[in-house]
Amino acid sequence: MPKKLKLCVNKVKKQGNDESSAYAICKASIKEKRMNFKEFVSISEDVEALTNINKDLSFDEFIDEVIVNSNYEKIRNQDTYVSLYTMNLGGIGSSTPMSEFTRKMAGFFNPLLLPDGSGKRPRPEETPEFAEKHNKAEYDELDAARRQAQRRRMRARIDKDNASQEQAQAEIDELDNRISNTEFQIARQKVYKQTEQYVEDLFNTPITRSDVDELKAKYSEQYADLEQAYNDMVQPA
Repeated sequence: MPKKLKLCVNKVKKQGNDESSAYAICKASIKEKRMNFKEFVSISEDVEALTNINKDLSFDEFIDEVIVNSNYEKIRNQDTYVSLYTMNLGGIGSSTPMSEFTRKMAGFFNPLLLPDGSGKRPRPEETPEFAEKHNKAEYDELDAARRQAQRRRMRARIDKDNASQEQAQAEIDELDNRISNTEFQIARQKVYKQTEQYVEDLFNTPITRSDVDELKAKYSEQYADLEQAYNDMVQPA
């Protein structure tokens, strides 16, 4: 299983999904996105510009020049780049004034989790209303049968009973196919993909000055913390 797909499956499983359904969700929704050289250079140039920023710029001036008309996707990419570069120089756990600033900047401007971390990803597929509307009872019944078949396969493997193991595996494969075609699983995959698109669009939405002003007014403590991190970066002790 590809590493990216495996990470997705583990993440979805932690949300309460079994391995088979987690695999189906990830397989249906994951997009292979490899950063090409042009994108890498673009992020590198953004970080270089951050390194060479005019030290006389006030924090508000920095916001106007760098953040306004940018988007969260660029901000978090910069943070990732700076974090990797910092760890490459100083090892895991190391930090610099710049890495502290980009980390806090990525946290503050996250439109999904919000500056105080109170936000969360929308998960309509986990509601009782969704389960009732899309006949989750059918899914649960098949999933229970699959779990029993998985236990039989495990016992057969321990007993080195190849025939029983193959029979159990055949049952699992059939149940996996039936589960993937249930109304609930199809609807869950669809809404999961819609949510992924919503998050992608949200992360790529340009940040306006009014957005910053609203965040500053609502999350003044976090904004002040971010401003202090900026000052520490441009005016190191």
